Amino acid sequence: MAAARFIAGDWGTSHLRLALCDEDGQVLAEAAGPGAAASSGRFAAVFAQATAPWAEYGPLPALLCGMAGSRQGWAEAPYLRCPATLHSIAQTSIVADAQGPRILPGLACTNRLDAADFLRGEETQLLGALALEADLRQGEHLVVMPGTHSKWLQLAEARVHHFQTLVTGEVYAALHGHSVLLDPAAVAVDDGPLDSGFLCGLERARSTAQGSLLAQLFECRARRLSGELADSEAAAFLSGLLIGHELSHGLAQFAAAPHTPLWLVGTAALTRRYAYALSVFGIDARCIDGSQAAIAGLATVFRQLRAQDCGHG
Repeated sequence: MAAARFIAGDWGTSHLRLALCDEDGQVLAEAAGPGAAASSGRFAAVFAQATAPWAEYGPLPALLCGMAGSRQGWAEAPYLRCPATLHSIAQTSIVADAQGPRILPGLACTNRLDAADFLRGEETQLLGALALEADLRQGEHLVVMPGTHSKWLQLAEARVHHFQTLVTGEVYAALHGHSVLLDPAAVAVDDGPLDSGFLCGLERARSTAQGSLLAQLFECRARRLSGELADSEAAAFLSGLLIGHELSHGLAQFAAAPHTPLWLVGTAALTRRYAYALSVFGIDARCIDGSQAAIAGLATVFRQLRAQDCGHG
């Protein structure tokens, strides 16, 4: 077994994902724990408990991205303002405490709607995507990172110039669990098939004007009452409708053309769903696994910091 060299962690709002890595960032073992929301005031204890099985490797440097660096996290890592070079993330990281891990900063910008915008964790996934895909390192690209809060980023020569947050996933979850639009027993789509309900919602969003979403949301209920949709299809219709409106807005905001390289970074289920939706819009997308990208990004930072320490030695 290769020698363990560092611990990589993505501490999101809902989940903590840790990996024991070798020199090259290959994962030797994995661990999990509660998210940042459930770890408030006890981050050090949660981290120590999750990494306890790896104590046999001795003290190892640890790198964390995500909400551990938020204002309510372990220690606040100030945001890096855009335009930002992704490789400067390492130099602006902070140490949580005397014995704690190093925490990476998020990014901040003024978005295309002339409003403040922020992200944490996605910057590390994007840095990892650069390590995994050489094509991303040069030229201009549009990167979409679907999730609870989807991120659309303009990337040029490994610099993030602008990004936009769209709360598609959170709106879907809220309406699915707390509205009369869907059958309370309806199963969330998540990994479900890209069925006719999803395509119907997607086409409904694609073929109508911007600003119609609030009216179209009621169709989740109305189409069930009219018999156009089965109760089991309405959740997929809602997913297609929301994603379709997200794509319409994002593509318009970033002036994406068919020749502009577009990348999806996220879970396999979400990137598959978005890739299909983009194909309906006539755009091809290349997919990168978000978990792999996060580890690759943290491994990149580890190597940068190690080279920096060696240079000072």
